[in-house]
Amino acid sequence: MTSPKRPRATPENLTVEVADLVEMIGRSRAWLFAVLKAQGVRSVERGRYRLADVLAAITAHYEALAEQQRGRLATNAKMNDLRAAEIEMRIKAKMAELVPMADLAEAITFVKGIVFEHLDLLEPRLQAIAGPGVDIGELLAGVRSRIDGAEDQGLELARTGIDPTDPDVKRSRRAKR
Repeated sequence: MTSPKRPRATPENLTVEVADLVEMIGRSRAWLFAVLKAQGVRSVERGRYRLADVLAAITAHYEALAEQQRGRLATNAKMNDLRAAEIEMRIKAKMAELVPMADLAEAITFVKGIVFEHLDLLEPRLQAIAGPGVDIGELLAGVRSRIDGAEDQGLELARTGIDPTDPDVKRSRRAKR
């Protein structure tokens, strides 16, 4: 008596046991069953599944995960764009509050001119008070020099935002050289 012939295994009808599937894909039985259930794959026999159906289910599962990730990345990119636009608007608003350098330099020069004019007017009075032994002109020249230095420092601070009189700044400038 001849035994019935088994149908030839083709990719469409090849079945695999769950234990072999778990070993092949390197995931747990629970994960495999969850994917198969989510994709609607049914067993051919108890504990056996068509390999083509399993592979299609796993592929669909990973494609869905990739699509979710792309959606998250797109959302994150949009959020980053919105944050960047908001920061840019804040910077523009802050810049609008700043005094332009030319206007600042002009105002400082104007005020310095008034102060120097008053010093010139005060010089004869101060000399009379100090007496002949004191050179008020030399003292006032030192005052003018300090005012000029303060003007330079103020303009540097306004231009760079760095206080040139700060000892930490001086140390860091020396360190960079």
